[in-house]
Amino acid sequence: MNAFESTQGITGTFLITRTSQINLNHLFSITLPGLRGQIGVCLTMTIISALASFDVVYMSTQGGPGTSTMVPGVQVYRLAFTQQSVGLASALAVTLMILVLLVVGPLQRLVNGKEQ
Repeated sequence: MNAFESTQGITGTFLITRTSQINLNHLFSITLPGLRGQIGVCLTMTIISALASFDVVYMSTQGGPGTSTMVPGVQVYRLAFTQQSVGLASALAVTLMILVLLVVGPLQRLVNGKEQ
């Protein structure tokens, strides 16, 4: 929906050619640069939610069977509240935050590169 609304600001004559096929030259030179911000937001939100997922995994499998579906969010919860290792859970949470920043930072620079 976000991408569709973003295309409203792009001139319609550049989106579709006379034969109703997408012109790849215009796609890569006009449409995709026009959607750069929205693509960046979608990628950032997807990466953050994938790395920090907790609720779906915990409610459906609780990290099991064994540790086959363990994600860092569930591991932080188990360490802090089940095993009473708050220090280790905090260290893992900080490590997860640094990992998210290391992945999202370059992505944001790539997306916003020509605007700054």
